[in-house]
Amino acid sequence: MTQAGVGAQKEWELRIQTAHADFLKTLRSIDPLQAERQPATGKWSAVGHAQHLVLSILLVWVTTFLPVWMHARIFGRSNRVARNYDQVSEAYLCKLEGSKVEAPPMLRPARQSAISVDTVDARLKGMLGRYCSSLHRYSESDLDSLLLPHPLMGKCTLREMAYFLAWHAAFHGQLIRRDYQTAFFQ
Repeated sequence: MTQAGVGAQKEWELRIQTAHADFLKTLRSIDPLQAERQPATGKWSAVGHAQHLVLSILLVWVTTFLPVWMHARIFGRSNRVARNYDQVSEAYLCKLEGSKVEAPPMLRPARQSAISVDTVDARLKGMLGRYCSSLHRYSESDLDSLLLPHPLMGKCTLREMAYFLAWHAAFHGQLIRRDYQTAFFQ
């Protein structure tokens, strides 16, 4: 169950800000030249992971420009109790289990990118700030009822999507730490 009120709003924002700050700390722990290179064939660079996060937030953020009534008409309203952070995390992990999941093409980083760590850091912080600001215009009931499609989890409420984006940043930070095996995290 989601807690109503300002405390719940602070919770999603705290989770998403903390997860992305931790991701950026991980990104910054890698030598910038290495961060721009793939750690192995078929693996995204650390900068590529950051680009993926920017694209993921961007895709969700653009939906926040819709008036609430239009958003509800296009994507629908939930008829169930919204899931909390742990439930969203568990649901996504269940979907990942035993399957080879790939990001949709529009959410994949550029293959050969000349984007620097500084540039992608600024883009991620900027996009995250715009996204969080845009969610503040929704009421608590809208956060728990307005739906958005997710390519793997199906329909998620706006709050659930914010929780997912927080979990998503933490997940990609883990992938970077695993793939780069930086001394900072050993």
